[in-house]
Amino acid sequence: MKILHVVGAMNRGGAESRIMDIFRSINRSEFQFSFLVYNTDLCQYRDEILKLGGSFEVIPSPNSGLYRYLKSMYRVLTSDYDIVHVHVGVGGGVPLLISFLARIRVRIFHARNTFGAKTKGTRRKIYDRVSLFLIKHFSNMKLAVSQKSAESYFGKGCVSRGVVQIIPNTIDEAKFLDNGRYRSELRSEFNIEQRAIVIGHVGSFRKEKNHSFLLRMFRELLKIQSNVYLVLVGDGSLRCEIENQIKELHLDDNVILTGLRSDIDRIYSMFDVFVFPSISEGLPGSVLEAQASGLRCILSDTIDKSVDIGASLVSFLSLSKSEMEWASATMNVLRCSDYILTPNEIEHCFISSGYSISELIKKLSIIYNSSK
Repeated sequence: MKILHVVGAMNRGGAESRIMDIFRSINRSEFQFSFLVYNTDLCQYRDEILKLGGSFEVIPSPNSGLYRYLKSMYRVLTSDYDIVHVHVGVGGGVPLLISFLARIRVRIFHARNTFGAKTKGTRRKIYDRVSLFLIKHFSNMKLAVSQKSAESYFGKGCVSRGVVQIIPNTIDEAKFLDNGRYRSELRSEFNIEQRAIVIGHVGSFRKEKNHSFLLRMFRELLKIQSNVYLVLVGDGSLRCEIENQIKELHLDDNVILTGLRSDIDRIYSMFDVFVFPSISEGLPGSVLEAQASGLRCILSDTIDKSVDIGASLVSFLSLSKSEMEWASATMNVLRCSDYILTPNEIEHCFISSGYSISELIKKLSIIYNSSK
């Protein structure tokens, strides 16, 4: 069965990492994955995808000209695919419309974030409204990682009628369990004292992730505790802006930017607490990874509460609270981190809460087989 995943790129971002977890775990002799991207040169998962038997469909990006984009998309979608699985957010309307015209029987839209239309111009608002219309009317299988994500793309009516399947992000939790042996090695790599406190964050450098607030909070935390570091894992369009803010706040000696890492399952072992003050999210996989690593997590209350696996590791805090209040809450969590969960206890929580990769593979296999 041939499945085309419309992704735009396959870098080490949150959604891409979740898709790779699926690709590694699914029966690849039954389901053949292809990935529609705009440029394989920037595809950080390229070698692994090819090694696992996957393939790429490369087309011009929408920014290179609408006619070229539409013509190339139609060419790809008429090349004998059984299923199209769209992951590109509000940009998914056009691929779904063309999939319908190409008579592809199963057209999946997967809402992986929460959609919002704040601070956008008139043209962008019109584009978003048309795209949401196309997504709702030309997807015949509607998936979302959380209820918030589902409602933001499909509307509360669709969700209440049971038209949307809520399928939470899952991770291969086994990779993150019991990685404490890497803690000392990683801290040495980044010249962090072994006894220091390390605040961790994993996420793309985008406005939604709220790095600016995190840095201001960290400045307040340094007033309480001097021997502390903030480690930011990821990359993105706001990297230069974040680097400038680090300098302006005089945090150069205590903030570390690691860039993108291929050993993300080990990176969490160097953290003492995970802080994630996002402005908007779907169901962040990095929070699941942090919990799988046994970390206490402080999250903004904009994040769907269902991300908590039930291991008493997660606290929610409003973004209306001041940076100092977030700093104090972080220190309080660190002081109360006496009991350490065992890997077996954490794995049990993942299975019970439905966030284990094995649960997702079962559900997706049923959905994909519906095209037969």
